[in-house]
Amino acid sequence: MLKKILTEDWLLIGGALALLVILRWNSFGVPFERDEGEYAYSAWLMSRGGVLYKDAFLQKPPLIVYTYWFGQLLTKTGLWPARMLALMSATGVILATSLVIAKKFGRRAGLVGFSLLPIMLSFPYFMGLSANTEIFMLLPLMGVVLIYIWFGEKAKLSYWVLAGGLASLALLYKPICLFVLIWVFGVWVFKSRNFKGVFFAIVSALSVLLLVMLPVILSGGWSYFWEEAVVFNGLYAKSWGFGFTNLFRQLWVMLSKWWVLVIPMVWFFLQKYKNWWFWVGLVLAGFMGVYQTPIGHYYLMLMPFLVVVASVGLVKFMDDIGQKYYWGLLIAVLVMLIPVRSQLAKTPEEINLWVYGTANPFFEAPLVAQKLAEVTDSDNKVFVAGSEPEILYYAKRESVSRFVITYPLIIETPKRLDYQKEIIGELEKEKPTVIVYSTKQHSGLWNEESPKEFIDYLRSLIDSEYEMVGGYVWEINKGYWITEFEEGDLSKASLILYKRRML
Repeated sequence: MLKKILTEDWLLIGGALALLVILRWNSFGVPFERDEGEYAYSAWLMSRGGVLYKDAFLQKPPLIVYTYWFGQLLTKTGLWPARMLALMSATGVILATSLVIAKKFGRRAGLVGFSLLPIMLSFPYFMGLSANTEIFMLLPLMGVVLIYIWFGEKAKLSYWVLAGGLASLALLYKPICLFVLIWVFGVWVFKSRNFKGVFFAIVSALSVLLLVMLPVILSGGWSYFWEEAVVFNGLYAKSWGFGFTNLFRQLWVMLSKWWVLVIPMVWFFLQKYKNWWFWVGLVLAGFMGVYQTPIGHYYLMLMPFLVVVASVGLVKFMDDIGQKYYWGLLIAVLVMLIPVRSQLAKTPEEINLWVYGTANPFFEAPLVAQKLAEVTDSDNKVFVAGSEPEILYYAKRESVSRFVITYPLIIETPKRLDYQKEIIGELEKEKPTVIVYSTKQHSGLWNEESPKEFIDYLRSLIDSEYEMVGGYVWEINKGYWITEFEEGDLSKASLILYKRRML
C-alpha cells in the first residue's frame, strides 16, 4: 500500500508537505513564548552543569528539555533548531496518521488526512507554530496507534515492546495523552488477550521511563521533579475546575474556522463503520485529556483523531454525491486556509504579535534581554519578576531564584504562600544585580486574590535598593525602548529594568 501511495500520488503528498513548510517557514524566527523560554532556559542550565528542576521550576517531564538541549547543540543562540525539530515531528505525525487512516479506510482517505493535517497542526489560534510539548508528544503517541492499527491482535512481542516504549515517551513529553493510551491499550488487550505482550509493553515503558529520568535522579533533582511536575502540576490542573466552559470555547474556535469539516464529520458517524466505536472512543479520550484547560495548544492533541473522522467522512460524502474526492479536498483546504491566509506573508515579529498580541511581552523580550545583558556581566545573577524565562535564555543570565515563572506564587493552591516565602528567602540571600519587572497580567506576577507577601516585599526591595535603567513602552501596536521616563510612560511599559544601586 505504501509503495502504491508513493508512486501514484506523489504530487498530492508533495503538495501537502510543501503546504506544511509554507505554513511554518516564517515561524522559525518568531520570539519564544514563555513555555518555550522555560524549556530553552532549563536546557541552557543543563548544558552548564545545572540540575533540572532544582535550579529552575519546571512543570513538564524532562523529555522536552532534552529536545531543546539537542537543538542547542546546533546553535547556542538561535530559535530555529527547536522550530525545525517541531516541523520534523509534525511531518512524522502526518505520515503516521495518514497510514492509520489508509490501513483502515483506504488510500483516498489517507491522502485526505495527509493533506488536512498540515493546516490543523499549524493552527495559529491554537499556537500551533510554537515548538511546544504537544507537537513532540504526538509523534510517539501516533506511533502507538499506528502499531495497533497495522498489527492489531496478531502483533509480535517486539511490537508490544516498541508500543510500550513509545507510550512512555509520549507521557514523558506531556501526560495529557494518558487517556488515549489507556483506551488504545485497553482495546488492544481486550481483543488480543495477549497478556504476555502487555507484560513486555510494561517492562519496555518502565525501562524507557528509568532511562529518561536517570539524569534527573543522578543529579539530585528527583525530589524537585516530584514536587513541581507531579504534585504542583496536579494542583495546577485542579485549579482549572472540572466544567466544560473552556472546552466549548475552543470547540467554537474550531467550528468557526473549520466549518467546512462539519458535514464530513457528521457523514462519518452516519455510516456505522466496522469498529466505529473505537474511533469515537479515541476522540473522547483525547477530549478527556484537555477539556479543562483554556490553553489552546493543548488541543493540538485532538487533531490526528479529528482528521480521521473528517477524512473518512469527506471521501464517503463525495462518493455519495457522485463527485471526485479531490474536489472536496480542494474546497476544504481552501476554506481552512482563508482564516490564516495573512499568516503566509508575515514576518516572524508580525506573526508573534498576530498570535499573542501585546498582552504577553514575547515580542519585546529579545530586546529587553539584550539591554539586560548590556548592564550586567556574564556571572551576574538576575531575577525576572514575572513568568518570562525566555528573557533569561536570550540574555544568558542565571536567575537567583528557581522560580523563573511566578505563576506558582499566585495560582490558588495550598503551596502558593510557601512558595512566596521561599522566593523572599532566596532574594534575601542573594540580591539580583538586575530585576526585570513585568507589568503584564498574563505574566502572573501578582493578582488581587493571592497573598501579598511576595509582591509587597518585591516592591519594597526595588524602592529601597534599585534604580530604573529603562523599559519597553507600548503605543497601541508599536513599542520602543526608553531610558528616560516621562509622565505616563510608566503606565504603558510592559517590561522595566531595575539595577541594584552601588552601596
